[in-house]
Amino acid sequence: MTAFHTILLLSSFLAAQRPASFHDFKMSVCEMTFPSKNEDLQLKFYLFQDDLKAALYDNPDAPSIDEEKAAAYIADHFKISVNDQIATLHFGSMRMKNDQVLLEFTCPGTRFRSPAHLGVHNTILVEQFRKQVNMVYLNAPGKDRITLMLHASKTDGTFSL
Repeated sequence: MTAFHTILLLSSFLAAQRPASFHDFKMSVCEMTFPSKNEDLQLKFYLFQDDLKAALYDNPDAPSIDEEKAAAYIADHFKISVNDQIATLHFGSMRMKNDQVLLEFTCPGTRFRSPAHLGVHNTILVEQFRKQVNMVYLNAPGKDRITLMLHASKTDGTFSL
């Protein structure tokens, strides 16, 4: 099941339980992919719109999400290091679907290497929601999908390639 399908299934279930602007379960998903050994690392962030609005505007019912503000928020709250060197996130696009927002980034020059250590620091939404869970998936050539579960008391993790 892809990250998108996981959050879509969860949001459909939650929508049936409560009004669209309210859900008890706080979760974001980041799917990191090395498409091949010669392509830059790609990242997709899936968040609930109302959660991101709460972080950006202190109002989950704000009318819209400013793309630049959302991209800056992700860049401020999600850091990657490869073998202890910080990688730069480059914003690509933002799309809305139902109650979700998808933000896409790349890390120019960050290519698959093995062995390598990929460090992740993820504080997305943890300041707003103490029970926030941030799932981070890594897809790499020749490797099984690796998963990190991060939250307020564990904001850092490492993938070993």
